[in-house]
Amino acid sequence: MATWATSAALIDGWTELTHGLGTPRSLAAGEVLFQRDDPSHGLYLLREGLTKAYGVSAAGQERLVEIMGAGSLFGEGTALEGGPRLVTVVALSALRVVFYRAGDVQDALRRDPRIGLCLIQIMAAKQRSLAHRLIEASSLPPRARLLDLLERLRDARVPAGRRALELPLKHEDLAGYLGLSRVTVTRAVNGLRREGLLAPAT
Repeated sequence: MATWATSAALIDGWTELTHGLGTPRSLAAGEVLFQRDDPSHGLYLLREGLTKAYGVSAAGQERLVEIMGAGSLFGEGTALEGGPRLVTVVALSALRVVFYRAGDVQDALRRDPRIGLCLIQIMAAKQRSLAHRLIEASSLPPRARLLDLLERLRDARVPAGRRALELPLKHEDLAGYLGLSRVTVTRAVNGLRREGLLAPAT
């Protein structure tokens, strides 16, 4: 149910290269991992669970940035830059994460350039995902934007005992993520339901 996650090959490489460097942590659903404007002390690898990352627009509106699932490495930009956090990250389910102190990662980069190359590849994958979203937001009509998002989620594993994938998102979340109004998202969702592409609301 993630809108973005790093490829398994990259994460396996990162995990192998940084073995013993990070500290495991656990969080319960609803806990805040970090908040916007917090100091950036390190980065995280999500091992299990779902997180919601969101920012706040200049108008004070909450905007969904990503739903991150297992295999997501995040927080590295501000941690290595030394600036404050740009987004707030909240646990949507119980989480298992690995925390890497920024100073430890920087020391490791100096010792082993392969870690730096792996991190660059992960950040490049993020840039590609962001570029895709910018292109779709400027060119695709609302229905196509929503379908594009659903297609990126189609390989997600459906929980046992359920017939369909459930997204932990409100129409407001989808609107912010897709660059649309809430009313437009609702119309697009209702249209897909009439076409049988989305299950009725429960």
